[in-house]
Amino acid sequence: MTPEEEGARRPLHLRSRQAWLLGGLVGLAVLNSTFAGIAASRDVPLSDSTQALWWFVFSIIVAIKVGATFGKGGAWSFFLLWLVAFIGYLILGLGDAKYTKPVKA
Repeated sequence: MTPEEEGARRPLHLRSRQAWLLGGLVGLAVLNSTFAGIAASRDVPLSDSTQALWWFVFSIIVAIKVGATFGKGGAWSFFLLWLVAFIGYLILGLGDAKYTKPVKA
């Protein structure tokens, strides 16, 4: 491929990554509002500490599952997708990670 052809393709590639990143951020905002609505409308009253513990555990599990679908390990997922999520999702979106469908058990 000549440098001119490579340069002609690059803007489209960058735009698709930007669209993916924007879609991911919008998706996270929608998920946040959805989970807030579910938590507010629950029928079983939980103490604040119990509810916080469940959300804590749930968020770690989600981060590890998302990392696994992009071929990342558990430690990478915990630290970069849960602990410093902003940086981790940028690395996934702008890096060379590829999404693979999870295998059904």
